[in-house]
Formats: sequence, structure tokens, C-alpha cells
Amino acid sequence: MLTPLGDLNYRKLTGDLEWPTDTKFEHALQDFRPTPLLAVRTAKGGPVVGLLPDQSKTISSVDRDWNINGDYGMIQLCTFS
Repeated sequence: MLTPLGDLNYRKLTGDLEWPTDTKFEHALQDFRPTPLLAVRTAKGGPVVGLLPDQSKTISSVDRDWNINGDYGMIQLCTFS
């Protein structure tokens, strides 16, 4: 069973910390592993994890405020495998 998460819960799960954007989603969850997690969120501030190396630089070259303006989103799945 998957548990869908929104932006506020995503921020809580990642400790609302400023992780490097290429930090793996599973790592940012630290020891929280109750069930597989599916995060669907609009980037409106707070932590962003799970991107490829340099992916945030590429996105920033198109839109400097991509992670706070609400125009972009992400879907992340963690099965703890």
C-alpha cells in the first residue's frame, strides 16, 4: 500500500532541512520507514531532494525561482528496497 504525501508532509518527512538537491529521497527520510511512500508535491519552498547531480543548476538556468514559485512539481517514490 502506498501513502500519498503533500508538500507539508514532505517537508516534515525531510526534516524541513536544506538538503543538497541530489540527496536521495530515501536518505532524507532518515529513519522514517513505516511503509512505501509516494510524494506528489508542487515545489513552493522548503527542501527538494532526489534530483540528479546538477539538475537543479539546469532548472535554475531556465527559471531562477523554480523551487518556490509553484510552477514546478515532483513525484517521488520510495519503496525502501
